[in-house]
Amino acid sequence: MSQPKYKSIVKAAQTLEISTALTREQIRQKYREIVKQWHPDKSDENSQERNEMMAKINEAYKIILDYLENYRYSFTEEEVKENLPVDSQDWWSDRFGDDPLWGRRS
Repeated sequence: MSQPKYKSIVKAAQTLEISTALTREQIRQKYREIVKQWHPDKSDENSQERNEMMAKINEAYKIILDYLENYRYSFTEEEVKENLPVDSQDWWSDRFGDDPLWGRRS
């Protein structure tokens, strides 16, 4: 990824006030929160500033969505396990497997 493209993604993330580890749904929720805050229909005050900010927010969201569309996902066992929610049965099975005393029973 080129440096200018990276900088535009970082700037977009800052505009949307998102951290480095959010799901697509969390990003969408954050976008909607900011839109509610800055939408010109919410207040008659500073409508020009609100219009400019909304344009900036919408452009930032578009940049982030474009990045997500082209993100390369890893399907290695380590990456998948790292990003999945912890399931107690999987955790137990990974540690004890078919152990007759502690493993899963059929």
